[in-house]
Amino acid sequence: MSLLRGALRRFTLKLLLLQIALGVTACLLVTLWLRLPDASALQVAASFVLGLLLVAIATGGQSWIALWLAHEERTRRRLLIGAASILVAVLLWCLLSQWITSLHAGDSQRASYLNSRFPHGLRSFFTYNHIYQWLCRALQPDSAPRFCCTS
Repeated sequence: MSLLRGALRRFTLKLLLLQIALGVTACLLVTLWLRLPDASALQVAASFVLGLLLVAIATGGQSWIALWLAHEERTRRRLLIGAASILVAVLLWCLLSQWITSLHAGDSQRASYLNSRFPHGLRSFFTYNHIYQWLCRALQPDSAPRFCCTS
């Protein structure tokens, strides 16, 4: 419980405003970056520099906020380490999400195969429609409206 209290104690209006300001700044830079034409080599170079600036501001800003929240000294070295760790975490998340997505590629074939392995009398119970209805009944209380179960 003390971990939750510590987190709630650190969640302040200033932290919320810093996160919102960083998000708005990043959104404005992304909008500017996407609106920049790429007709000449100079504009392509400017687009590349603006993209690097966007990454530096977003990761450096998050690192600064994390160090401020932990009451640690905000030196250039610590900011760079924090920004690099954020980039590594984002790249790792992208790689893992791609790997997990490829695991779900044959779900419908797997479900069809498993359905075909059941005895003929049980096949109608293990269809997507029945499983979906069972999940809706299990996850929604009786007083709540049934949004997902239409049949």
